[in-house]
Amino acid sequence: MMPSDYEKEKIDEIDRFFKKHIGFAAMFVVAVLAAAGVLKIEWPILAAFGLAMLPYIAEFVQEIRFDKEGASVALRSGKKKREDLPVVADPQVNAQAAAVPAFATLPEDNRRILKTLWNFQVPHDSTLQTRWGFSVPPGVFSYSSFVRGIADLMSRSMIHMDSRGLVFLLDAGVTYCQTHSAEIAREPLFYREFKPA
Repeated sequence: MMPSDYEKEKIDEIDRFFKKHIGFAAMFVVAVLAAAGVLKIEWPILAAFGLAMLPYIAEFVQEIRFDKEGASVALRSGKKKREDLPVVADPQVNAQAAAVPAFATLPEDNRRILKTLWNFQVPHDSTLQTRWGFSVPPGVFSYSSFVRGIADLMSRSMIHMDSRGLVFLLDAGVTYCQTHSAEIAREPLFYREFKPA
């Protein structure tokens, strides 16, 4: 028996979660081995590893400041503002449930992603038989903003990320965008340039 599209989406979501956090687990093992003296790490390797981890570190660190007194780090607050949009577990969602909050009340990261997806979806296929998608690669200035936005929108079952890292509108996201199309049209377009997938 083949899994449904919804089950495949959830399997992909779990797969991405483990792939994302395996780096932190590997970093912990390397740190323990280095602390025990089993593994010797030289500074160029440590610097390269730190650079590779920057997009993930940006999710937790709001600001790093260096001045004449030394360095300081400001962490992101663990408390996130949640709007009244319910978390939807099933893509067969009631159109009214997906359209609860006004577009302007969503976090800016979410608005940027929805604006981009809807802006390019309509010219791509206004019948919505195929979906237009995009991604922001790690290392780009807006990557951490993109990651925060997709995490929140995925938790609300409004978008899906495929194995290539491209995000697409799900039915709940399409319904939301159709309902709020006038507000979305007024939002400035943030993501503008894309490479072919």
